[in-house]
Amino acid sequence: MVKKFEVDGKKALYDNRGKTVKDRDYKTLSETERLKLEILRLKERNKYLEAENIVLKKLDELERRR
Repeated sequence: MVKKFEVDGKKALYDNRGKTVKDRDYKTLSETERLKLEILRLKERNKYLEAENIVLKKLDELERRR
């Protein structure tokens, strides 16, 4: 610990285990990591939109039954 602190300072003492690409600063990511992050975001958005579409279809069906 002391050597880490002497070499890298206070920043070296933070525990970064368990951090994912999403948790890191966008500027520090490599091009590959940025692309992976963009794919993850697009997948999450797609999943959200699919769920929203299902809800809207159900709502439309319920309104037609009235």
